[in-house]
Amino acid sequence: MALPRTLPEPLSIRDALRFWTIVDKREDGCWRFMRKGVGRDGRTYTFHVQGRQYSARRIAWELERPDRPLTTKVRLLATCRNPWCVNPDHMRIAIGGGILPREKCHRGHDFTEENTYFTT
Repeated sequence: MALPRTLPEPLSIRDALRFWTIVDKREDGCWRFMRKGVGRDGRTYTFHVQGRQYSARRIAWELERPDRPLTTKVRLLATCRNPWCVNPDHMRIAIGGGILPREKCHRGHDFTEENTYFTT
């Protein structure tokens, strides 16, 4: 069964505080979600709000970027490749099966015309 895509409106202060108490903001920039439980797919780290499971990445995104709400058809992928990372700065938005173009390389450098080339 898929996780619900949208959070209950609004997320309570109590739930937000409960969420942040299990996030470790590390020096390397990753925000480690410390809860051991994962979703039914075995990969998605989840957090319970009002008796339902939600993606920990989606909750972190909604709490840190209220000006950029997510629609129901998007997924969040970690550019740092750490499955437990919930730092919105390390996330790319995937729509359906496609992924939006990357703005940074895997080491965090911006893609510019000077440092980017394409091969065929």
